[in-house]
Amino acid sequence: MKSLLAILVNHRSGAFCARCVQSLRRAWSLEGRAAADLRVVVVDTASGPSEEAWLRQIEAEGARVVRSRENLGYAGGMNLGYRHALEEESEPEAGSGAVALLNPDLHFTAGSIAPLLEELERDPSCGAVGPRMSVDEEQTLHHPRLDLPHVADEVAALQARFDRPSLRARLARRARSAAVFYQSEAPRVVPMLSGACVVMRAETVRALGAPMDEAYPLYYEDAQLAQDLRALGMSSKVVPESRVLHHWSRSAGSGEDFAGEPARRAAIGRALFHERHGDSQAALALSMTEELLAEVEVELPFELEDLGVREESPSLQLQHEGEVLIEVSACPFFPLAAGAVTSGGGWSLGPVLWSWLFPGRWYMRAACALTGRHLGAWSFEKNQPTRTAPVSLGGADATIHPLTITPGTREAA
Repeated sequence: MKSLLAILVNHRSGAFCARCVQSLRRAWSLEGRAAADLRVVVVDTASGPSEEAWLRQIEAEGARVVRSRENLGYAGGMNLGYRHALEEESEPEAGSGAVALLNPDLHFTAGSIAPLLEELERDPSCGAVGPRMSVDEEQTLHHPRLDLPHVADEVAALQARFDRPSLRARLARRARSAAVFYQSEAPRVVPMLSGACVVMRAETVRALGAPMDEAYPLYYEDAQLAQDLRALGMSSKVVPESRVLHHWSRSAGSGEDFAGEPARRAAIGRALFHERHGDSQAALALSMTEELLAEVEVELPFELEDLGVREESPSLQLQHEGEVLIEVSACPFFPLAAGAVTSGGGWSLGPVLWSWLFPGRWYMRAACALTGRHLGAWSFEKNQPTRTAPVSLGGADATIHPLTITPGTREAA
């Protein structure tokens, strides 16, 4: 696949957006690809005058910048950028390559583009591909496999919090599946891809009518995209050979920063997705369960060791000889967690990953990668600010290493 149209939606993340575009161009060039075959469109959604210096820099380096006076959300921004790109096409074959939908807080490493485009060429039934994404440049933690947010599944997960054995069993199953996912080497079909980095054939985007459904103001647009691809008879795949950093939430923020407008938009997206793909009885059960959990204190199914307020990264001693799944989450029930597999002994978040964490309360747990058996859980509060400067250009390349595959990890989760 020769050409790529990359669309980025920026909202008050100018420094990261500028570096993302630079890293994409660098990775493209290092693969020996022609600069003319990469087009970049950046849509800024009402960030305000503070972003203008970054936007001018991005323009000066060759990207098209579209300034929206309204915060259109992620999907709306993507569609606006796509329409502008179509208006600029002058050759019939211009739309025959691939289209990448990108968060501004990504960082492409050397060799990260070819595996994605090659998988799209190899498998015509694959509608979209995404990379293995890591939180930090040392790949201490990876982004998890995502499941489609079915209402009935959400109800079951929340109701399990009232039943310790049931919750332990769910966590064990999740641990086994996560360990397989993190150690997989080959491209694998997944229920959905994170909207942070999705690459599709241009013809697939045309079949969809637009890159994303802009009825979703923020979040759940990627879940809807997965459903729309399924309706076309196409799958979604993660390609582990492609390594991309995603520092996450640089636009939406975390904690109190997220609790305002981003949370409101996310709630609208969630309700819309459940309305389209759920049923009224399950939705009612979900609402009732959430209300009950807000009023009742639920016991965790394991002991949680409090490591206190931290000014530096905590270290763990793992009393397990085999491979261990480590997960880090902002919730003690670990409904969504970044993770990695390590070889027992000691483990530390490390100073690099530590710098990327937002301040606040965090939870860690360890489980046997093979059986899912719980090994320990810890919590700590970070009182240091998160890093605000992006990774230096090419700064992550030296830490990207081949996957270590152990017996039994190639099977599907």
